[in-house]
Amino acid sequence: MTEIKVGLATCGISAGGMAVYNELKNGIKSNNLDIDLRETGCMGMCYEEVLVQINENGNSYLYSKVTAERAKVILQKHIMDKKPIEEWLIMQDNKFKDFSFLKKQHRIVLKNCGNIDPDSIEEYINMDGYKAIQKCLKEYTSEEVIDIIIGSGLKGRGGGGFPTGLKLLWI
Repeated sequence: MTEIKVGLATCGISAGGMAVYNELKNGIKSNNLDIDLRETGCMGMCYEEVLVQINENGNSYLYSKVTAERAKVILQKHIMDKKPIEEWLIMQDNKFKDFSFLKKQHRIVLKNCGNIDPDSIEEYINMDGYKAIQKCLKEYTSEEVIDIIIGSGLKGRGGGGFPTGLKLLWI
């Protein structure tokens, strides 16, 4: 089954993501298409919003700067006519076009961004969400968790670079 995901985090919504989503939804319904239309969170490229990802037959396509008008064209040409619009694609089958900054990234904490519905706790759990907290609660004491965090060198994001583990000692 074909899946279409529309980035609807703050950046996507600000760029017109809801209009794109609604255009796709209406087009899918009016053409009686068997497509799973989904919302997703930030895909990590706010400057390219609105982002629309199409997954079909084992292939993945990511369109950038999609407007409601472009969504109509994508639905007609890519989905119905089976002809992806090369000039609007920024990624195909996980290969970015001219995005050297992104090519160097290896996401760890944010690896599921753009892959799951941020409003679905079930999807988060299915992607091993909460696994680390379960391990902390079942296998370690509070002191052991703090020691692990101190040993990791993790720092806060407030700008001062203060060690997170030391903050936990004061709680």
